[in-house]
Amino acid sequence: AIRQMGEQFSHIKRLNAGDTFAIDHVPDRGTMFFVNGQPAGLPIADKRFFPAVLRVWLGSKPASPDLRDALLSYKAPAVLDALE
Repeated sequence: AIRQMGEQFSHIKRLNAGDTFAIDHVPDRGTMFFVNGQPAGLPIADKRFFPAVLRVWLGSKPASPDLRDALLSYKAPAVLDALE
C-alpha cells in the first residue's frame, strides 16, 4: 500500500497555492488521493491503510501536532498557550 501511495505521489509534480489535496476512503474500493478534485491514481484496497494514513496526521502522536490542529481547525484556549 505504501509503495502504491509513493507511485501515485511521484506523478504529482507540485502543489501550488490554491490547489487542493484530499484523502478519502471509498467503501468497497479503498483509499483514494485527489488533487484538485481529480484522482491521483487507482484506489489502494488494503483496509488497514486508510486508518494508518489518518493516524499520521490525526492520531494521538501525529507527525506534526500543529498540522493536526490546523486540519481540525483547533485553537488551544489561551490558558493552554501559557503552558507551552
